[in-house]
Parts: sequence; structure tokens; C-alpha cells
Amino acid sequence: GALELCDGIDNDCDDQVDDDDPDLADPANVWFPDGDGDGFGVPEGAIAACGAPQGFVGDGTDCDDADDQVYPGAEELPDDGVDQDCADGDWTTTDSDGIFVDGAAGDDLNPGTKSQPVETVQKGVDLAQGGGEPNVFIAQGDYSEDLAVDGAALYGGYDAGDWSRDIDGNETTITAATGTVIEVSDNGWVMTDGLSLIADAV
Repeated sequence: GALELCDGIDNDCDDQVDDDDPDLADPANVWFPDGDGDGFGVPEGAIAACGAPQGFVGDGTDCDDADDQVYPGAEELPDDGVDQDCADGDWTTTDSDGIFVDGAAGDDLNPGTKSQPVETVQKGVDLAQGGGEPNVFIAQGDYSEDLAVDGAALYGGYDAGDWSRDIDGNETTITAATGTVIEVSDNGWVMTDGLSLIADAV
């Protein structure tokens, strides 16, 4: 027989129409359970209905329905073991992904790779903004700097020994040397993750 559709017609001739018909199978009105409320659901438990029931959404492509920070198109964070954007795995950084900073053993004359990191965050920012990827990966430690940023993402929590990341175990702090920790240029942007930013107390 015909499929029952959401069109106000008894398509399958069983005297039941649309949502009143348990045989409703309209492929244009399939809804997916969204347990974490991030707007993306999962295929398991999908139902057909002429309108979205509470807790259901029209997209069933979530890869972790227990975490509202994980969904297709989410901001992917590096080296944390989580596939935030549901794109086949975590972002594992390489030298081509940005500039690496190690305040303890780096040198601002270095190119900013994992094996040859720069020393200061500002140098990392300058190199990253001038290169192809505006990302700065910062090893644990305390940095006393006033940063000027046009457009860069700053990620702390790294162990410079192997460049693994643990934002809880590898505390990374930037304390303003004279006033403002980060000054962003007009129409510029900055993103930080895994960093503690402390303004000058004076």
C-alpha cells in the first residue's frame, strides 16, 4: 500500500490520517532524539511525526549525544582526545598546524616547531599570524607578557617533552607585564583554550 504522509490525506486507506496513523512513514518528517540538546540527534530511536516532538530534531548526525560540545561543525580543539566536530577523529597537531611555544627551553630565533619551539607567546603569535595557520600551541608554565593580537588561536596545556596536552595537569598562565594581557586590534580576533589569563595587579 501507499506510505502514510503528512499531507492531511489518508494515503494508505486505513481510516487514520497523518500523526493519528501508527503506520506514518513520511521520509520528509523523520526526527532524531537529541539527548544533549545541541541541535543534533542520533539515528537510534528515530521516529516519524508531522512535527518534531520534544527532545527530537531533524538532524541525526551527532557522534556523541551525551556531550553538547560535540556535534558536526563544532569548534575542534587540538590534542584533547575528543572529536568535537564529528569529522573522524581528534585534531592531532603537527608542525604545519601552527607555532609551538616553550618558555622554559624555547628560543625566539627558532622556527617554532615542536623540536625547535620559540620562547615567548608574542613571538609565537607573530609567526603564526604571518604563516598559513594562525594557531599557537603553548607549553605549561608562567608567561609574563602583554600580547598584541590581530588574529590567532592560543592553546595551552602542553607538555613540551612530547607535546601531549592535559589542560588540567599542565597549567599554562599568561600574566600581563604592565596592564592588559591581550590587546586585540580593530576587526581582529583571538580565541583561547586551556589558558589562565591574569591582568596586572598594579
